[in-house]
Amino acid sequence: MVRVPEVPYEPTMPAVVRRAAKEFGDEDFIVLPDRRISFREAEQASRRLAKELLAAGVGKGTRVGIHLVTGPEWAVAFIAAARIGALTMPFSTIYRPAELRRAMQIGDVALLLTSSTMLGKDHAAFLEESIPGLASADGSPLRVVELPYLRSVWLLGQSQRPWARPFAVTPEDADAEVDGIDDAFLEAVEAAVTPADLLTVVFTSGTTADPKGVIHTHGATLRKTAPVANAGLDTTFPGRVLNFMPFFWIGGLQNVVGALQSGAAVLSLERLDAEAAIELAQRERATSFNGNLTTLTSLFGSPDGSSLGLSSLRPLPKRPWDGGPSSKGEPPTALGMTETMGGWAGVDGFDCRVIDPETGRELPEGDEGEFYVRGYSLMQGLYKREREEVFTPDGFYATGDLGYLENGLVYFHGRLTEMIKTKGANVAPPEVEAVLNSFPEVRVSFVVGLPHEDYGQEVAAAIVPEEGHSIDVDRLLAEARKQISPFKVPTVVAIVAEEDIPFLSSSKADKRAIAAMLARHREQLRAKA
Repeated sequence: MVRVPEVPYEPTMPAVVRRAAKEFGDEDFIVLPDRRISFREAEQASRRLAKELLAAGVGKGTRVGIHLVTGPEWAVAFIAAARIGALTMPFSTIYRPAELRRAMQIGDVALLLTSSTMLGKDHAAFLEESIPGLASADGSPLRVVELPYLRSVWLLGQSQRPWARPFAVTPEDADAEVDGIDDAFLEAVEAAVTPADLLTVVFTSGTTADPKGVIHTHGATLRKTAPVANAGLDTTFPGRVLNFMPFFWIGGLQNVVGALQSGAAVLSLERLDAEAAIELAQRERATSFNGNLTTLTSLFGSPDGSSLGLSSLRPLPKRPWDGGPSSKGEPPTALGMTETMGGWAGVDGFDCRVIDPETGRELPEGDEGEFYVRGYSLMQGLYKREREEVFTPDGFYATGDLGYLENGLVYFHGRLTEMIKTKGANVAPPEVEAVLNSFPEVRVSFVVGLPHEDYGQEVAAAIVPEEGHSIDVDRLLAEARKQISPFKVPTVVAIVAEEDIPFLSSSKADKRAIAAMLARHREQLRAKA
């Protein structure tokens, strides 16, 4: 029997945002250095935008892409689409044009909510590069062969592009009727949204070149981030949380919907900056901070936030993964993933097995294997993947994480797959290899992760040049940055002969041996520096 947290309200976005406006009113919801929005204002602004979306034909199940920076505008756009039952698809602001185009293709996006500028750059031009034919389009509905479901692009801010429809994020005129859509009609739409309805598809790196779309429902998302859940999330506790995760990542999304239920304030930045974070935290008297260890270490030199100098910080209740060392003397680990809506280690409502990757046999306590999990906030599935491809017959999901269990605590040892974890983000080697291999001077490339003292891992590549060609590494990497996000571009590159690539007896490249070879190459480069 699955254990599901019971919340004292309907676990749907329309119910939760209306409750937040009533319970928390004018208290801060999202705070940035230069602007903020209260819970009441967020409800009003999202109500107005929700009416505009309904008037434009958006409804339950419509795929709505959200490509906005972290801030009040992102939260309002997400809430507006979610409260009318649309399926939200947040996209990374680090994406390059080809990456955004591919994610929109996979997601069958019908409407994209984005902005005319982003992080100080002309984003309309970026969109025209991302969406073939957009620059010559004269308005909606759009007809784009590469994105056959896309009908319109809405831009926040001023733009003269004929293909763009403007929208605003403002609490003004929330009660007004929009093209026949009044409050009564909106309430009728919201009443039809159920906890079982799909809420969001969060894109994350998979084991292939394409991102995978992780599907979560209203009920699972809101229960997992509710104050009654023991998920160890800062925003389930009232306070002022300094958030270091972008809202399009699962951790940032958790903070937004968690705050809607607890009344916590989310203090955030559009882009990570240590000085700006300290200034914001001190000005707003942050009571806790939330971010992955590699991000915090790269910003402040350690993950404990000691350099923040905050007297307002207060201890949080015991986390579900807290505990003593194992019989092997190792500390327990907080494990979570996009597929489980964040943490699952020690969290109520989750079952975990440790499976031998070779035999498929369940292992006893203390033996190392791959973690398989199931629980109430495990994803509904992966977008465009059949259920049998994703789950075992009894509903477990293979996490790819290796370790063991003792006394209900989780002890992590590493990843079964080749996924690279750098600066808090996942990098799929096949995606990087596909870009490198597309260049005419490259015969083949092999991408691996190397341990890094600050970033967790860094991306490294062994590249075999095409016969008769030489490779200018700096130029090659500069071209790669035009196609993939900067954190995916290799920082260690070795040009090698094909005969020097080690292979296994199965004729597959020996990635472990390649990683060792690249590690030696890195040491040689460092010695010369």
